[in-house]
Amino acid sequence: MPVLDSGNAYAGWMVALVDISKMRRAQSQRDEALRFISHDIREPSASILTVIELARARPSMLPRDLLLQRIERHAHTGLELADGFVNLARAEAQSFQAELLDLVELSMQAMDNAWAEARRREVRIRLDTPLEEAPCIGDRGLLSRALTNVLGNALKYSPAGSDLVCRIGERQSHWTVAIQDRGPGIPVELQSQLFQPFHRLHRESHPEVHGIGLGLLLVRTAVQRHGGSVEIESAENEGCTVILVLPKPAAGTFQFITANARDDNDR
Repeated sequence: MPVLDSGNAYAGWMVALVDISKMRRAQSQRDEALRFISHDIREPSASILTVIELARARPSMLPRDLLLQRIERHAHTGLELADGFVNLARAEAQSFQAELLDLVELSMQAMDNAWAEARRREVRIRLDTPLEEAPCIGDRGLLSRALTNVLGNALKYSPAGSDLVCRIGERQSHWTVAIQDRGPGIPVELQSQLFQPFHRLHRESHPEVHGIGLGLLLVRTAVQRHGGSVEIESAENEGCTVILVLPKPAAGTFQFITANARDDNDR
């Protein structure tokens, strides 16, 4: 805007700079949500209606068992979409509940929770680490969900009789949690697409694997909120390793958290 001096004469311009990155990000998230609601979340319901209409028009084409199987599959897809979208929104927006955690213990809990599914798929899950503990400051819910998603995704693509290995190590100021499967692997040129929402790389080659393309996006969101990163080591037909890189607590943080917890218990 132009600026005038005391004599009402032109003196120059005043320029104000406003950071609109948050507004742009919010607009992008809104557009993504609208696209999800208008297309992705409607697709399973539309598929169910199509199956029902076909069954009514030509009852002989769809035996009762097949009809119910298709309706059940589309219904599960709709629920997965809704749950995945809600979980991602929570990972992005919910308040961060920091506490002292042990990544070894947290990984073992996630592996225990995946044991039944691994047994059903005839996949062995094992922990490989020289560490007795790996303390970090984090949100238990977010990290548990991230580990569960990575393990679940690895199980989906692990062939029967294979091993799924969870390795916990360290890199100077960071811990690493690497989950390695023996699945189809991902070509290097396609790995950048792993974190795109509603995108599945193995839709054609593995149609029996159900998914909505939000799992790894949630993992990256959760890990980034902890100041960490997600790495992918994979190649076509050579399995895939997803590595969560999380910062170690800063010097003195451990004692501070422990002292606060002791004070809370004393109260």
